[in-house]
Amino acid sequence: MDMAKKTRRKQIKRRKGTLARQNRKKNRTIRRAARPRRYDSRLELGLKYIRQGDALAEAARKIGVKPSQLRSYIAATGIVTRKGGKWLFKRDRRFRRMPIYSDGKRAIITVHNGKTSSLIGSYMRGVRVFFATEDIHELDPFRNQSVPDVNGKRYVFETRPNVLLRLDAAGIEPFELAYEIVKRE
Repeated sequence: MDMAKKTRRKQIKRRKGTLARQNRKKNRTIRRAARPRRYDSRLELGLKYIRQGDALAEAARKIGVKPSQLRSYIAATGIVTRKGGKWLFKRDRRFRRMPIYSDGKRAIITVHNGKTSSLIGSYMRGVRVFFATEDIHELDPFRNQSVPDVNGKRYVFETRPNVLLRLDAAGIEPFELAYEIVKRE
């Protein structure tokens, strides 16, 4: 076969798509793992709606964001996977920085356990109700209880009413402003 004919055939094959298939492989976007994002309370609310059974698009509409934005946040958290058309939730092991009253002062501790963060949230709610009503019995469930931080140090809940009232008069930021989900340290 003539050399000119071979090059001509290669040109025809290129036009017909032999190399187009290779080009498609080159141009495919590389899917990278979603990078972790800062805690966003609005997107966390969307995550809560999905956990309750809403569709992603419906949850995104309820919180006023695009579904793609909510989907990328969900992927970045790493606690939700999609399998068989359903959202599967894993244990939420993200670190949380939370305020707590312990040993006569306010401390901000980092916890990684959902049960611990729930207990701290219940305690801080009890303290807030105590500040509003001055009913000491709101703090009874938390007497002699403590919670560990990520390093294993234990913090005993402050339940002495005079100490709590003194800490409240100091004018510190509320619980909701200090609570955040953080990256692993």
